[in-house]
Order: sequence, then structure tokens, then C-alpha cells
Amino acid sequence: MTESGSIQSVNIHQPIWVGSIIPEPFEWCTIPDGNVYLHLIAQRPLHPPTPVPAFQIARYPITNAQFAAFIEDAKGWNDPVWWHFSKEAKRWRKQNPEPRPPFFKDCPECPRECVNWYTAVAFTRWLSERTGEPITLPTREQWQRAAQGDDGRNFAWGSSWEENRCNSSVPPEASKATTPVRAYPQGSSPFGLFDMTGNVWEWCLDTYETRSTELTGNDRRIFKGGSWWTEDASDLLTSWEYPDTPDSAYYSRGFRIVRGT
Repeated sequence: MTESGSIQSVNIHQPIWVGSIIPEPFEWCTIPDGNVYLHLIAQRPLHPPTPVPAFQIARYPITNAQFAAFIEDAKGWNDPVWWHFSKEAKRWRKQNPEPRPPFFKDCPECPRECVNWYTAVAFTRWLSERTGEPITLPTREQWQRAAQGDDGRNFAWGSSWEENRCNSSVPPEASKATTPVRAYPQGSSPFGLFDMTGNVWEWCLDTYETRSTELTGNDRRIFKGGSWWTEDASDLLTSWEYPDTPDSAYYSRGFRIVRGT
């Protein structure tokens, strides 16, 4: 295992549209190709390595202020086209004309929560159109690769649990809220990403049962990373994941984005 807090060689840059389309903090981290060992129930106890091609991922979860840019854009939330990727998403949007407000709304740089999978996908489609870049949610393989690096670490910073490196409710401390996405540099992943352990659970692109990355259907989708509300350190493992229906939204769940090729 890499020692806690150590960072691999990283390639981090801020795209030119930050500040005009969405506010800071936002940077892309380039993740080189490598392997991950997924926590797939059907393959216990032996997991073959899954190769992951190189990709770019957001250094931080999407914040309240950044999601507000989507809501406030005249061609953002109010344009139903962003939900036209499936009949289920269109139906959900028709039944929910107004966005659900964040629970911790008074913190612009805290991760946006109370976002379901449909809405997270809609945000990526809007941002893709605005920036001209191919933006999606990360697959579970991409998310885990960015969190673990080359050494298969248990938590973003290393092999052992250390409560002061992330925002969680693992005893002896119990968190009461999300924290700004830059609050825990000591918990960075090997590629320099923040909040890959704790703060908010993060939606991934693929389905739980079939690992499909298609946007259609109503199958359960993956979320990873744990949150401010998580009380068990085992739920914060970089390899761990949970499923939920794509219309579910909670104050402990948000998302980050990836850039395709």
C-alpha cells in the first residue's frame, strides 16, 4: 500500500469555461489507464482485475453553486430536453417541474445533494451542450480507479481508516452536515481528487445488476464513496457500492462528472 496522504504523479487542469458557465472550484484530473478490483457480489471471494482506459474526472463533487448555474440558465433546468434520454426520465421530469432544493443550501461550495440519478444525468447533458465537451457520470470502474490509484487502497488516502481525513459520522465523531469540497486536502486520492471518501455518496453511470451504461430503463444505479452521515467505516471503502432506484434522492447523495474522449 502507498503511505497515507501520498500522491501519485498527477495531471490537473482547469478548463477555460470555469467562471463563465459554472463557478470554481472545478478542475479535471487525468487518470492514466490501469486496473481495479470491483466489489461484485456474484464474484466473491475472487475478483478478476477490470482494465480501465485513461479518462478525465472532476477533482471535486458538483457544488451547490455549480448546480445552481444549471437551474438558473434560461436553457437549463426549465428545458425538458435534458431529460429526453429515456421515457422514465421524461416522465419523472414532467411530474417534477421544480428542482428539489438542497438540504444544506447555505454553503455554495458544499456538494449538491438531494439529486437523483435522472437529474445528475440531465446536468451532464446540459453541461456537455454548453461546453462542447463529452461529459457524463463516471462508471463504477472509473470512479474506483480515481479513488484507489495503482495500489488498491481501502480509502482515498491509504490502507487504514483515519477519521480526520474526511467528513463522516464514524465514531467517535458524528458529522452534522456536508462540508465545502476543498475542506479535506488531507484525504485526497492518489490522483489528487477530493471527497472520494465521505461528504456525499456519488452517483455512477451504470446499473447494479447488469453493469449496463445505457441511459434507458429504471434499473437500480450505483453510488459509491460514503457520506457525512455514514457511521460504518466499511461503507466508506473505495471498493464498496450500493444501489438505488434512479428517482431516489437524499441529503447524503450527490455526484461528480467525467470527460469522455
